[in-house]
Amino acid sequence: MTVSAPGGTAIALWNTSGVSGTTVVNQGTLNAHFYASDVGLFNPGSMVALVNTGTIQGWSNGIYNPGTLGTLTNTGIIGSQYNRSLYNTGQVTTLNNAQGGATPLRVYGNLPIQYNLIINNQSYGGYGVLLYGGGGTDTMAFNIYGNTGTTLVGGVAASSVAAGTYYDVLQGFTSLNHLTGTSGSYGGLNYQLVADTANAGFWNLVFSLPASNINAGNTYQSSALLSSVNPVFDGGTLQVSGATTIPTAFTVSSQNGAIDQNGHAANFSGAIVGTGKLTIVNTGTPLLGSVTLSGNNTYSGGTEVDAGANLVINDPANLGAASGTLSLVGSATVPAVLTTTRTMTLTNPITVAYDPTFNVAPGTTLTVSSVIGDGGAAGDVVVDGGGTLALTNTNTYTGPTTVNAGSTLALVGNGSVATSSAVTNNGSFDLSRASAPVTLGGTYTQGSTGTLALGLGTGGTVPLTVAGTAQLAGNLSLVAGSGQYAIGRYTLIQAQHINGQFASFTSNLASLTPLGVGLDYTGTGVYLSLAPNAQATQTTLQQNAESLGALMGVQRAALQNALGYDCTLFGKNDLCLSVGGRSVQSPSGNFADQGASLTLAYRPTPRARIGAFVEQGAYLHSPAGIHQNQVDPTAGLFANWQRQEDGQGWNLGGSLVFSNSDLNLRRSASALTEGGQGNSRFNGQAYQLQARYVQPLSNGGSVAPYLGVRYSRLRRSAYGESGASQVMWPVSYASLTQKALSLIAGAEWNLPLSDRWQGSARMGVEQVLHDSLDALNGTSSIPGLSSFSEAMPDRQHTLGSLGVGLAYRISPTARLSLSGAWQQQMFGERSLTVLTAAYSLGF
Repeated sequence: MTVSAPGGTAIALWNTSGVSGTTVVNQGTLNAHFYASDVGLFNPGSMVALVNTGTIQGWSNGIYNPGTLGTLTNTGIIGSQYNRSLYNTGQVTTLNNAQGGATPLRVYGNLPIQYNLIINNQSYGGYGVLLYGGGGTDTMAFNIYGNTGTTLVGGVAASSVAAGTYYDVLQGFTSLNHLTGTSGSYGGLNYQLVADTANAGFWNLVFSLPASNINAGNTYQSSALLSSVNPVFDGGTLQVSGATTIPTAFTVSSQNGAIDQNGHAANFSGAIVGTGKLTIVNTGTPLLGSVTLSGNNTYSGGTEVDAGANLVINDPANLGAASGTLSLVGSATVPAVLTTTRTMTLTNPITVAYDPTFNVAPGTTLTVSSVIGDGGAAGDVVVDGGGTLALTNTNTYTGPTTVNAGSTLALVGNGSVATSSAVTNNGSFDLSRASAPVTLGGTYTQGSTGTLALGLGTGGTVPLTVAGTAQLAGNLSLVAGSGQYAIGRYTLIQAQHINGQFASFTSNLASLTPLGVGLDYTGTGVYLSLAPNAQATQTTLQQNAESLGALMGVQRAALQNALGYDCTLFGKNDLCLSVGGRSVQSPSGNFADQGASLTLAYRPTPRARIGAFVEQGAYLHSPAGIHQNQVDPTAGLFANWQRQEDGQGWNLGGSLVFSNSDLNLRRSASALTEGGQGNSRFNGQAYQLQARYVQPLSNGGSVAPYLGVRYSRLRRSAYGESGASQVMWPVSYASLTQKALSLIAGAEWNLPLSDRWQGSARMGVEQVLHDSLDALNGTSSIPGLSSFSEAMPDRQHTLGSLGVGLAYRISPTARLSLSGAWQQQMFGERSLTVLTAAYSLGF
């Protein structure tokens, strides 16, 4: 049916029952503007096709279609007083439109299922414009009228296009998310809908000359993208034309593709999809420029970086699918570089060949949880950039590993580089978070700027084992966990050979334990020494000094007692024999010394006698930490001259005594210091000269004031704590000598009690004129206690003594005597009690 109203006559068309099987063609004017509800064409039914070459005008809508309309072809004008060309609450299957310019075709309600744009020329108004006002279904397929998939309408020729931009062909669309067919080709040209950046919601149609994919065997310039080059890698190379950001989305076909950075820095921010592999190369100056992949990429064929190229990423998704292998293929002299700018974790399988570099930005960590293996040739791992490369898997690459200054290689958990031929560390090699001992199958070399970081727990260290030579320099850092640490030596490094030493050592142990901290080196190992605490050890040395002073006090008392041995009961042969026992006891009971003696004297003249004695120690209760054993007999000599045969008047006497014994000295242990023991020789000697005057008393007794001089010398030989005591930090002691020169004075009383019993008493004083006593000196390997000098106990120099005795005359040539004495001492226990018993026989 054809509607024609020539001569300006206006009619309106209402299709209430449907016009089926024919095409309605309007060549004139359909005009209904009598009432606000009037429309130029109302189709509540079903219409196969409508061709408008004239004008359709209504008050509210040009066309109101609540029904179905198969094809609407508009080369004329459709409009209304309300600026609604088409109000479609039903369905329009196909809309072919040439109306544009200042009077675009305005569609409200549901968009047509298929929209075909009619283009006559490139001028504004020479092609159709569709303005969508919303209010319904917004999905639509876009095409060029006359293109494949469209049907020509009689009398309406196919579109005619030229390269260039057709502005604002779609209006009112915030995005193209619900449209299909937004790019394609027509008339030998490619086209694409592109947002009009000057008008929000407007879209330009850009026609360009036919473009080629990035085909195998060819190199294409990035500046030609979307003009003569399609963003499809199909085996060829896209060469970066200059420093730029390329937002275009790319596809990598199964034929793969390559980007040549060409010495420029380029950022590919669009998404890269497909099944192929993307290779980054650089035909420009090696290592000049970079290729940044910053899109959320999904291509699955993997990524390869060749020698001289630098791939930059800020997220693992930039590398495409996590299953794709990252291959870093350097050369013998030029590295392939992977640069990361943020902290991230890569799970992609990684292969390395020749000389790759991981360039990690400062302050960031690149964690690689996958295995790094060789890629067709032995591969290196070079860590650079100032950040941290953390490896958590058992890697299998066989080339050398290099950590450059300022950068860190960390092995975390079970991370391993055991198959690497050599590790060279000029930065930081961090093993402090390793959960198992770390083994290097080659050599380890640390430069002066390098730091090796190891971990320590209360259970021990996680040591580094080097199959070859370890060349050491730089710093060793020890990161210790909290807990209670024990004295001991812990293995840090074991190697076939150790050359050099660390220049410095740092740790946090000072805040965790008071034990001394140090390093020990051997030809094959480096060890951490948690040594005894110097102050705690000094406390035990002070205790030893106190004990040694006490021992000297006991020994000096024994020598002093031995100087008084004599035998004065002679028989017809002018001989005297005496046997006896002695006990020296401290008031506290802490120290005791007991022994048995044998004395023999000879009287060559009635006024003189000479003699000798020996004394064998039977029991010694030593001060704490000292055990006296293998005691040699104490031996001495004495001589006496008296002015009268009956012993009255002046008497002059002299005596000397020598003693030797072996000492085992023990140093007590604690949580902060270890115990130790060693053996020393202890000897003493004393000399005495004495003058007395025996004055008889009227009761048959006598009093004998005396004056004399006494010299004593005690010496403990030098010794060291022996290995038998399992001391790791033994202490060595210098010899220690005590000397004293004294003036002695006093008086003795003898009083007959009966014809057989006789009592005696003695009171005396010793004034030390000269006294010297070495300090407890020595050396040790304990940190902070390389040498020491501990003062011996204070000494007193005016010493009193009191004594009493009782003798029983068995016969003229036999006597039994008992005596007891209280003596003040120079040091140790300030006083001692001496008890003696003797049986004398003259013959």
